[in-house]
Amino acid sequence: MGSSDKVKRSEDESVKEEVDKGDQPADINFLTLEKVSERSGLPVGRTGAYLDKLEKSGICLSKTIEGEKHFPLESPELVSRLDAIHSKGLSLKEAIETIREGDELDSKKLEEMEQRIEKLSRSIDSLSALLSSHVARYHSTPEKKGFFCYHIKQAFKSIGRKKE
Repeated sequence: MGSSDKVKRSEDESVKEEVDKGDQPADINFLTLEKVSERSGLPVGRTGAYLDKLEKSGICLSKTIEGEKHFPLESPELVSRLDAIHSKGLSLKEAIETIREGDELDSKKLEEMEQRIEKLSRSIDSLSALLSSHVARYHSTPEKKGFFCYHIKQAFKSIGRKKE
């Protein structure tokens, strides 16, 4: 075994050790309490208390990875929302209910927005077809003489072409 093989193996082993010892949880879709606290901008103690309340209410479910609790990626946002609502004078129970109701309202609003998007898409398709028929009809009319008519027709021809 040459010295380059020994160096290669030792580099591979040190990289593996660094990966094994890394701060990253085994599941990248979850955060430690410290990371949630850091991302929410709140002290670890308050973050932990809020996460316990959110977990007991079923809004935010933790996962134990290597003996340590980890929380979903949306946890910092939930903790921040809970803190903001609680700081306005509502009890934690009321603040959690507000978040729960807000999430239900958000899903209703999202459904309404999806319906509006679908309706607008159909309107765009309809207008596009109408414009295409007008452009086709314009291109089929006999060309009139004159400088102005020529340039108007050239402008409309470019509208009807699709860019590739």
